[in-house]
Amino acid sequence: NTICFTTKGYGHGAGMSQYGASFMAKEGKTYKEILNHYYTGIQLKKWEKIDSFAE
Repeated sequence: NTICFTTKGYGHGAGMSQYGASFMAKEGKTYKEILNHYYTGIQLKKWEKIDSFAE
């Protein structure tokens, strides 16, 4: 008796692939291009200093 499993790819299939992002960076893509590739429709905003966190 034989059981054969066929899979495709690695990981959970959601979000950013660390290998894909690394490859894109090595190809000269910017962090903005990489983020927009994996997370379509996002808006990147400048992080403002936070003096305290709400509890």
